[in-house]
Order: sequence, then C-alpha cells, then structure tokens
Amino acid sequence: GYLNVIITQREPVVRFNKKDGRGFYADSKGFLFPLQSNYTSLVPIVDGNIPINISKGYKGQPERPEESEWLSRIISVIDYMQKHKIWMENIAQIHIEDNGDLVMIMRMGKERFIFGPPYEIKAKFDRIEKYYKCIIPEKGENYYSYINVKYKNRIICRK
Repeated sequence: GYLNVIITQREPVVRFNKKDGRGFYADSKGFLFPLQSNYTSLVPIVDGNIPINISKGYKGQPERPEESEWLSRIISVIDYMQKHKIWMENIAQIHIEDNGDLVMIMRMGKERFIFGPPYEIKAKFDRIEKYYKCIIPEKGENYYSYINVKYKNRIICRK
C-alpha cells in the first residue's frame, strides 16, 4: 500500500528568444519547455531566426526532424562551451542570422564572431582562440568588428 513518487525538475542548458518575443528553454536532451514568469535561469541565450516553431506553453521534443537536428547541434555548441569555461564566461549571447549562421556576441569588446552553422565546433572555437592569441596582440582590442571563423583554416577580419 505504498506509493513512491520521484519528481525531478528539468534543468535548462539554453534559453531561446524568438523574433516574435516568445521564448523557451531546452534541457540537455532537447526537451523544450516554457519560460517562467518568476524565475530566469542563468544559461546561454540564443536569439534571432530560431528555426523551431512551437506554440506558447509547449512542452516536449520538437515535432519536425529538422528542428530536432538543429536543436541537437545548438546543444552541442552549448556543451562545448560548458566544458571549456572560458567560452561560458566570455560569450554573452548567440544570435541566429536569417541565413542560419551563428554569431557569437562577446561580453567584453565589440567583436562579433561569425561562427556559421553549428558544425565543426572545436575547429571554429580554435580559430576564435587564435584570433585572441595572434591578432589581438598585433592590432589591439576592438580594432575589428566582425571576425568570420566559419570557413576552414581561415580567420577573416572586418572593421
């Protein structure tokens, strides 16, 4: 005659803010759930052209396979950032452009890193690190506004 109940709270790893003002969280397994009016989790924020279409208050996995695939790739980027704390500390936001490119917005400085699609994550973060180690000492901070690291073996800087 005993009833045992185990309750676990979902822990968000990323917050999404869509262009239309709606937002939602996702956990590490890709489960989507709504924002809470009385609490904000300190997780990376992704905004812009988010290719996930869900209704207000939706809870569950994305319904379309391409949405699930995209969400999985974004969570991979967040996982990489969590394993390398320097990125969690220095990237304030990830913006999704209309063409699907990720743009990393840093907490300090005016640089914006055009990351491209969420593939080859380690190599792209390595190029960002090279920018800080090789280009910043030469040109100085805030010399460039846009740094494109989406192409293999290239760092393209624009004022």
